[in-house]
Amino acid sequence: MYTIEGTILSPDRKLNLPKSWLRDITVSVNNGEFKGFVRLDRRFSMSGVPNGSHILQAEHPDIYFQPVEVEITGKGKYRARKVNYIQPSLINQKPYSLRLRPLDRRKYLKSREQWRLIELILNPMVLVMVVPLLLMLVVLKIIRDTESKKELDSLRLPKMNPVPI
Repeated sequence: MYTIEGTILSPDRKLNLPKSWLRDITVSVNNGEFKGFVRLDRRFSMSGVPNGSHILQAEHPDIYFQPVEVEITGKGKYRARKVNYIQPSLINQKPYSLRLRPLDRRKYLKSREQWRLIELILNPMVLVMVVPLLLMLVVLKIIRDTESKKELDSLRLPKMNPVPI
């Protein structure tokens, strides 16, 4: 049986974390098969891990950490690399004595989509209704010939008389 050891690095100030962020971190191997906690000096160690390939994850409700694959050979040699589920054959080796850095805050909710004027203007319904109206107004302003103006006026719908009561 072997021991996996590492350190949690301090987060960037831009993450804006509370002072008690360290006590909420748990470290697990193979989705909770082995669990451990982080000490006050930010180190962790999990003993009793057999040789083989294991996925180590640091878990926190507000912070995301990159999972790490730790391979332990039968001779006791350790090899660590970043987990890449999209391209598993791509190997990004990390130095052992793991150093896990908080990458980003977790986003549980999507940010609300903002209302934009250009989206309203380019809406097909608005284009179908407004563009012909604008074209009619422009054509009427452009035409200066009195005969063609009279023709256009005659094409318009007649005005409706109010209904008697």
